[in-house]
Amino acid sequence: MTGFPVAIVLRATGICLGLFLVLVGITTAAGLVPGSTDGSASFNARLAAGSVPLLVGVVLLLPHKYFALGLRHAMLLGAYALVALVTLALAVAAIMDFGAGSRHWLIVPTSLVLFGIPFANGVLLWSAFRRQGQRSQSTPSR
Repeated sequence: MTGFPVAIVLRATGICLGLFLVLVGITTAAGLVPGSTDGSASFNARLAAGSVPLLVGVVLLLPHKYFALGLRHAMLLGAYALVALVTLALAVAAIMDFGAGSRHWLIVPTSLVLFGIPFANGVLLWSAFRRQGQRSQSTPSR
């Protein structure tokens, strides 16, 4: 039971990051982010630019208890794996840029944290699936 407070903190961090990303996606699509688009960008271009953070934010905001079993679990776990792989690739690229001298050293911990949040939330979803499976095996069938 010692991991319970850690799970709450990790999940709350994932929800906060998800809310932030949803807001970033909406404001980018609306053209409200200064410097995100030049004045001549069409709505379709802004919508395409804002859809990625919006979708990642929605994945982080989905409640785990409704996705603990079945096909929904596999789909959400796959979405977490995709988000984690993309953020890992971005983190590796940022660390390589730091090694080349074109980025500040703070890009290393920042990129690792931004990889760790969706990865940790995916692990929490997977562990909830494992706990649910152990509960169903321990109950006697009649």
